[in-house]
Amino acid sequence: MLDEVGFDGNPERRILDPACGSGTFLVLAINRIKDWAEREFYSDKRELLSKITHNVIGIDLNPLAVLAARANYVLALGELNRLLFGQNIDIPVYLADSILVSRKPTFSGEWEVYLRTAVGEFWFPSEVLDKKLLPTVLAFIETGFKGDYTKDQFSGLLENALKNVKGETIDSLIRLYMFMRKLEKEGKNKIWTRLLKNSFAPLLIEKFDYVVGNPPWINWESLPEKYRDDTKRLWDSYGLLEKTEGMGLGKTKRDMSMLFTARCLDRYVKDHGKFAFLIPFTLYKTQAGAGFRRFLANGIDEKERKIPCSVLKIHDLVTLFPFEGAINRTSLIIIEKSGKTEFPIPCIMWSSQNSKGVAQESDLEEVRETIKRYCMILAPIKKGNPETPWMIISEKAYEIAQRIMRPSDYKAHSGIFTGLDAVFWAQIKSENANKLLVENISETAKAKVKKLEHVVEKDLVYPIIRGKDAKMWYYKPKLYILLPTDWKGNTIPISELKARYPGTFSYFKSFYEELIGRKGEPFKTKLVVYQGKSKEIEKIPFYMLFNVGPSLSPYKIVWKHIAGSISGIASFSCSVITPVNDGFLGEKVVALSHGLVMITSKTREEAHYLCGILNSSFARLIVSSYLLEVHITTDVPNVVYIPKFDLNNTLHIDISNLSLKAHELAKISHEGNDPKAKEELEKVEEELDKNVARLYDISSEELKEIKNTLKILQGGETGEDNGIEN
Repeated sequence: MLDEVGFDGNPERRILDPACGSGTFLVLAINRIKDWAEREFYSDKRELLSKITHNVIGIDLNPLAVLAARANYVLALGELNRLLFGQNIDIPVYLADSILVSRKPTFSGEWEVYLRTAVGEFWFPSEVLDKKLLPTVLAFIETGFKGDYTKDQFSGLLENALKNVKGETIDSLIRLYMFMRKLEKEGKNKIWTRLLKNSFAPLLIEKFDYVVGNPPWINWESLPEKYRDDTKRLWDSYGLLEKTEGMGLGKTKRDMSMLFTARCLDRYVKDHGKFAFLIPFTLYKTQAGAGFRRFLANGIDEKERKIPCSVLKIHDLVTLFPFEGAINRTSLIIIEKSGKTEFPIPCIMWSSQNSKGVAQESDLEEVRETIKRYCMILAPIKKGNPETPWMIISEKAYEIAQRIMRPSDYKAHSGIFTGLDAVFWAQIKSENANKLLVENISETAKAKVKKLEHVVEKDLVYPIIRGKDAKMWYYKPKLYILLPTDWKGNTIPISELKARYPGTFSYFKSFYEELIGRKGEPFKTKLVVYQGKSKEIEKIPFYMLFNVGPSLSPYKIVWKHIAGSISGIASFSCSVITPVNDGFLGEKVVALSHGLVMITSKTREEAHYLCGILNSSFARLIVSSYLLEVHITTDVPNVVYIPKFDLNNTLHIDISNLSLKAHELAKISHEGNDPKAKEELEKVEEELDKNVARLYDISSEELKEIKNTLKILQGGETGEDNGIEN
């Protein structure tokens, strides 16, 4: 990070870590300054110490972290620290909030900043901070304590020294002095002036040439309610609450590091200064990061105040797992406070083949020797619209992909949402005519209920595919689901279920309390009628579920909602689901769990045509580049263009037939009947890519670029010169 911002140790340059923790960056900065001084034969040790303590600054909100950082700061000074003795020099690591100093209006219309503590609230008029008078005022307060000044005496001191401030400001300071004098008399004022100096330091320190650090990664909802309220105006100010509907991850929470980045760039960096932060890689892709991406692209707040912001480079460090004991997606962003971000943004992708990342004790050179680094870019999936998710892709592949990125006529749907799989999912124990003895899957990932064997009607039992049951070109149902719905997916009313399917009704009645108590939405809202006697009960059956209709389509192209390792890259692939014939149900439509997403089709030929396109390198690259593995959305056909299927188009039929052949070979490969099937499948996939390239009018050289880029994203070797020499 220090290399990327260009900090070479010149002591004239100012550097800040606004979330310094135990002081790692401060120590590294001091060491670089000492090395610079040695190279440049800088002999005045006292002046060097003065420059370091003036220009290397840390801030943190955690008192223990500040203590540790100050200790490490002194240790890093080495032989220079002996010069501290007898000098009026503070170690410049402040206990303060880097992004927020709370403020409130007064009755006169002026503003005061304030700090809440265990003994009450301290405040300062904004004029004191705007005119940088805080150190002077604190010194006056100390003088007042030592001299036991009365209210009138302190008032005279202020009026004599602060001739150019407003009367309201003087009155406010007198009230503050009397409050603190009362604490002094009670023996409670031993540290308050120092605490206030620390707490308001972010408003007083001069701007910096470099700001580097690792800000807190905390979801908005995990913040204390009071802090959320106090910071909301800042989130609004930088446009960070903006969403992009239908793009990225709908439910991912806003992260505190977004506000830290915007606020620190605005508040602390000089014009043309450099900024480097470690932030979650997810912010470039999620829906919750839409406003943040807009800020990075445009640098404009809600009042259209221009904040210079040029993203120079981003490092994808996801597979390195740089934080010991933490599995998170890490990136490094480098920004210059000037101009405007130009797309595409260079992105260095650090690729580790070790699933555990890099060894924590390794230094930078050792890491470079053990991993691959690739030159990629980050750019919005929609050019000119930075709020949309950013793709990580090669620059050539990005231009190719743009030709096939637009909405299709096809629409995707989510699988069945039960809110309580442990009741609806089952195994079949035995059958008798049109009846089945079933036993529920009493324990699932999210719930555990009682185990029950019960006789139900065969008509309402379907095979079900879960995410773990679907692979590329292949699927195999292992469980069943009870669907109290008609063939269109509409929930059967209570009176009708009692009359036509008494066994199934009795089964669900056995789980009545569990079903009406489902916590997730929309169940929680819909089932509230069961909290009292309501005529709506008949209209809203207690066994209701959602998204059943699409699952009952005979032909479906499906992909996993979650697919891939924690790499920041989605492992996207599809299979065609058709009716199956088992020993209990005969031939029956296969239902899909909420872990799957689907496009429905009326014909087998169209289904395989769609699957062939979506399993091509083109579609897989596009989806992998802009979505995360934790949420592969229904938005795919709105991003990957799929021409409408034409039964009379020979190219469409060829793609469909290749998909059908791939499914046959995958089945043989997975079920172990022919060791050559996998090799044959790879040939079919090669031929499929060529046909899809013809569909999109893409050359063989362009196809090669797409395939190489996809291999990089999936952590494979390409044999091409896409890397950075170490």
